[in-house]
Amino acid sequence: MASRADYFRARRLTLAYQLAKMKSLFPHFKTAGRGSRAVWTGTLRPSPLSDEYRVKIEYGVGDVPKVWVLSPPLQARPDNPSIPHVYPGPRPCLYLPRSGEWSPDEFIADTIVPWTSLWLFHYEVWRAIGEWLGGGVHPKTDLREE
Repeated sequence: MASRADYFRARRLTLAYQLAKMKSLFPHFKTAGRGSRAVWTGTLRPSPLSDEYRVKIEYGVGDVPKVWVLSPPLQARPDNPSIPHVYPGPRPCLYLPRSGEWSPDEFIADTIVPWTSLWLFHYEVWRAIGEWLGGGVHPKTDLREE
């Protein structure tokens, strides 16, 4: 018989669970998947006054999710050529890799999608005022994701 600790131990979520939760919370996202990998494409509007952004999320079970903003393209400010909190691509830096902020036992629909929307909100504020108010650690361009 499994111990109480075994019952409550976090386990890596299967792709089927990730797919079901995304379909439940974000039915407008299109899904493509094969084996242990999935790609979701859909739109997010961070606030009622925001632009609508088309994003792509790629995930392989046990890997870190990767997010791209497909359109409209992210743009630097005239007074600052580098967009804060991005990886090359540009891809939003949603959390600090290897920090435990995200793990494969968490639903992408509960974490990565809302974090992407929040990142887009802070990006729009940065575009308007020139200051990143989203906190966090700015990744260096040579920072590698796990």
